[in-house]
Amino acid sequence: MTSKMVVGGVGLFLAGLLTGVGTVTMAQPPDPATCANVEEKAYVDCRWSELDDRLRALEPSPTATPTPSETSSSPTPTPTPSETETPTPTPTPSETETTTPTPTPTPTEPSPTPTPTVTPGGFPNASNTGVQDGIVLRPSASINATVDGQTYENLLVSGTVNIRANNVTLRNVKVVTTGTYPISITSGANVRVEYVEVDAGPNSSIGIYIRSAATNPTVSYADIHGGSDGIRIGADGTTIQHSYVHDLDRVPDGHHDSLQIRSGDDVTVRHNTLQAYKASTNDPMNASIQIGSLSSGHDPISNFRVLDNYMDGGNHTYNGGGASDTDSVVVAGNRFGPHFRYSPAGNIYNTQWANTNVYDLTGLPVR
Repeated sequence: MTSKMVVGGVGLFLAGLLTGVGTVTMAQPPDPATCANVEEKAYVDCRWSELDDRLRALEPSPTATPTPSETSSSPTPTPTPSETETPTPTPTPSETETTTPTPTPTPTEPSPTPTPTVTPGGFPNASNTGVQDGIVLRPSASINATVDGQTYENLLVSGTVNIRANNVTLRNVKVVTTGTYPISITSGANVRVEYVEVDAGPNSSIGIYIRSAATNPTVSYADIHGGSDGIRIGADGTTIQHSYVHDLDRVPDGHHDSLQIRSGDDVTVRHNTLQAYKASTNDPMNASIQIGSLSSGHDPISNFRVLDNYMDGGNHTYNGGGASDTDSVVVAGNRFGPHFRYSPAGNIYNTQWANTNVYDLTGLPVR
């Protein structure tokens, strides 16, 4: 009885245990009738064995791991993707050259740029004076003209020309020299010098020198450059016309004039370019026209006419000299450039000065 009760208690314990396992609702306690006819110990073992069977029955069967099907020995090749158009790569921008800015130099005081010398239209210049186009020059040594009525033309003179006869003509002649007086009209009447070029060296004094012993000489269409003075006049009845005097050479203590008159009555200076100002050296020189002698005691100049010229440069572009140097002068229709040092006109005595003398740049009257 006691053993049965123990065994029965065990059975109740086990039944309770079985009924409380997890969520197994199907578990039933072991049937005691199954082990009723065995001995006590065997009964207990029988019930434990029966319990084990029940517990094993309640354990879930493990899910079998599927056996993988045999893989084909030849693997299915990975399909080659259709060729995708390779996109054009975005170009890598070339390295932009970085320009290092040039440092701004510290400005230095610039030398003044000479103003270009421009001859106004309609006035003589290098294109319409000197030897005429198409003339072929023959070489020549210096000329000493002493026979009346001779013509010297189409010559390239290396030296000087000295005229001491009447009615001599010098035409289409170029004189290249370092002599003191490239062309000298020393004496004689009615000498004509036309279409000549004087290329005077730095040692030359006066491009064309008209001395007082000559009468009625005429210089036309001359191109005179170099030397310390362009034209010097000392003879009565002299005419200077349609000529171009420019680019004189400065020398120490020089008194450089495009044209200077020291004596002579009835002298006409008409329609010339008298360019005292030298652009290449920014030098105004002394004067375009200078009246008067450096010595005293000469006869005053009468009937001196200065008409329709272009003049530029000088201390005074037109310098009338002293009060006793002239007794009658007419200055009219002239145009004055801007490159004078002091004024376009100074020392004006005994002169009819017309209001047609104007500044070339503005057309306003001079004086």
